[in-house]
Amino acid sequence: MARIIQKVPPLLLTEEKNRLDYIPKVVSIGPYHHGKPELRLAEDFKSNAVDMFVSGGTRGRGREFYRAEVAERIREIKSCYFLQEFRMDARDDQQARGRARRRIIQKVPSLLLTEEKNRQEYIPKVVSIGPYHHGKPELRLGEAFKADAVDMIVLGDVERREYYRAQVLERIGEIRSCYVAHSTDEYSDDALAEMVLRDCCFIIIQIMSYASLDPLLGCMGLKSGREFKTL
Repeated sequence: MARIIQKVPPLLLTEEKNRLDYIPKVVSIGPYHHGKPELRLAEDFKSNAVDMFVSGGTRGRGREFYRAEVAERIREIKSCYFLQEFRMDARDDQQARGRARRRIIQKVPSLLLTEEKNRQEYIPKVVSIGPYHHGKPELRLGEAFKADAVDMIVLGDVERREYYRAQVLERIGEIRSCYVAHSTDEYSDDALAEMVLRDCCFIIIQIMSYASLDPLLGCMGLKSGREFKTL
């Protein structure tokens, strides 16, 4: 399985420190910052670097030879970047183009989580939404409330619950495509559908409880809906 060169989520770049750490000032490598005017000088040097390399006459191979070698592996290269619009299969058919335009729910890169401040901001403390933090022992209380939230939505009607679950299951492929590639592989379609159903019911109850806090939410030690920090 190829590793993906992660793109720093825009939300993190709202902080000056992160911008200084992760936005290139002189030169960029790869597509994420390619073409920015402030990096033009380095792009000119890259062009000169190619000329310097191929003019060495290594076995008589010119620029086009190396370019063709790269082109042969372009699909593999594109798969290394977290840019859906760069995917080759986006040209294959209408459905693929739809997938390429869909927004992805980003996963915070592990490198950023080495800083305590980022861990405090982006690792959920009470409840998580989606697969990225699902199943963590410290979030067990939140998961228990999700089960109650489903019951509150379906009013104890087993058939209604199964109907909603079936509706989720019908779109499970589309749901998987909303997350980082391979991040949902460990879940079967049934397991992921159950997760999404519980998450959706939790969110609905959360919205309904925003103005006047539900007692169940109060038991979790939260004073208002704004205090739910989830990923």
